[in-house]
Amino acid sequence: MAEASPENDAWLQGLVDRSPVLADAVLRAHWRRLIPWVSSAARYELAAILLDIEHACAP
Repeated sequence: MAEASPENDAWLQGLVDRSPVLADAVLRAHWRRLIPWVSSAARYELAAILLDIEHACAP
């Protein structure tokens, strides 16, 4: 199990994979490739946005 932290590439990529806002496979693949290069601060911002959307879309 990946550590639940934006610092963990696998965890953040999983968040990207399941995000309803990134429904297009090409867009998801683009973000997955960028994750290793994204700064720590931007990782936390991205995770916060994706988690907010995930929770807002939950049944």
